[in-house]
Amino acid sequence: MKFFFTYIVFFLALNLQSQSKYAVELVDKSSDRVEDYIQHPEEMLSQRSIDRRIDQNIHLDSKDVPIDPLLIQECINTGAEVLSSSKWLNILYVSAGEEQRAQLEKLSFVKSVTALQESVMSKAVEDQAYLPAKKSSSIYGLSDDFIKQIRVDYLHDKGYTGKNIQIAVFDTGFPGVDILEEFKEVGVKGSYNFVEGATDVYKNNYHGTMVLSTMGVNKPGTYVGSAYEADYWLFTTEDINSETPLEEFNWIEAAEYADSVGADVINSSVGYYDYESPYISYAYEDMDGKTTHISKGATIAASRGILVVVSAGNEGNKDWNYIVTPSDAVDVLAVGAVDKYGIAAPFTSYGPSSDGRIKPDISAMGVSVPVFNEYGEIKTLNGTSFSSPITAGSLACLRQAFPGASVKAIIEVLHSTASLDGNTDDRLGYGIANFEQAYLELEKSLSQVEDELIGLKILPNPVKEILKVRGLDDKKYIYSICDSSGRMVLSGSDNLNNGIDLSILKKGYYQLIILNGNTKINLGFIK
Repeated sequence: MKFFFTYIVFFLALNLQSQSKYAVELVDKSSDRVEDYIQHPEEMLSQRSIDRRIDQNIHLDSKDVPIDPLLIQECINTGAEVLSSSKWLNILYVSAGEEQRAQLEKLSFVKSVTALQESVMSKAVEDQAYLPAKKSSSIYGLSDDFIKQIRVDYLHDKGYTGKNIQIAVFDTGFPGVDILEEFKEVGVKGSYNFVEGATDVYKNNYHGTMVLSTMGVNKPGTYVGSAYEADYWLFTTEDINSETPLEEFNWIEAAEYADSVGADVINSSVGYYDYESPYISYAYEDMDGKTTHISKGATIAASRGILVVVSAGNEGNKDWNYIVTPSDAVDVLAVGAVDKYGIAAPFTSYGPSSDGRIKPDISAMGVSVPVFNEYGEIKTLNGTSFSSPITAGSLACLRQAFPGASVKAIIEVLHSTASLDGNTDDRLGYGIANFEQAYLELEKSLSQVEDELIGLKILPNPVKEILKVRGLDDKKYIYSICDSSGRMVLSGSDNLNNGIDLSILKKGYYQLIILNGNTKINLGFIK
């Protein structure tokens, strides 16, 4: 039996005279450039992205600052071809000969130039079986099994359907999504093809179309996805015809873009690992969350407040056996696969990560999953490629219910409420997700916090000159204001209903810290 999930292995180029691929790591960004951008966050991030950070009390830092284009141009002047760049990793991915490499290493702002191995892919398509679309007694129709198995129907019943939440989907392509009746109601905010550097994502392999259907299709009585009222960004990051390390950088670029436009959730049903020739490629030891470029990028995405959901891999019955990257990343939700009865799929990849963390995190249905293909036909397919988006859509509904909950808090509650009840398994992680219990636990934890400072808001935000906090009693509070680097720039004790004069502060991102007895709360704001 074959499954789609993308498999990659790196190999050394034998022809040393040809162009090779390198990761060019730059020295730290200049403090002046960082300070200037952080004082003007709207020049690098959308207001929605800034709001996500404010909601979750996340500081802006140097990773948010774009690489200086003058430095990129200097690299180009050596004759090297810059194929991709990452502001988060502060790295350029280039194609260069030995002479260009030597020139790159001499540049004063270059920290290191590391050769990247080329890759080949073992690729296959899932077993497919036609399944006629027919009415059902359930409003979910053919999606009833995978929706109810993880109890996301409970969130739907409470009105949490992903509305106003944005999901970025990283995949191979989305043919048919722009023309099929089945996808007519799917709210696509935008798209980009990072493989070709173009806007057209509605071509190439249809894997992304099938993935999207599990979340976004809304045909009551026939098929309803896990986040049928969410908005979607569609990004082609995977080239099924030619595999190189560039695809990891495509992924990171897409994640940076998703962050900048304000996406709340990322679903990635592609992943990378060692398939052959272990002496020149990834080893299980590299699945530690901090070795591969893509896992570093995924962890940074999570640190920006994005819920990153990835397929654990379909290697459980193959020689590799283990999870694939970026499912090894820290604070990223890796999803394994079960059948509709809750039994682990034979192909679902084994954990843990090589540094001993529980992976996969949770599991969802990935066996005989009904999906729509590029012709609008419903087929049943297998793979963690589908358990991941089913989960990602469900997380969008949970994010809608708790917009201020941190990524760590949501992952922890999903762990604690999954089916294995605190135990773990190297196939299922913490078990099958239970979004009803996760919702109830989050609601309970928030309701138990009984303090007058909870639920405060700075209005308006961004602030012009006078900062006021809505929801405070008419008394004095001790407060301090810190800039984006954590340095205190103002402090005092005052009735905050009257406001704090910020006229001496530069434009930028700040944190207001309010003390009341032993209670402290941070409120982010933009001036």
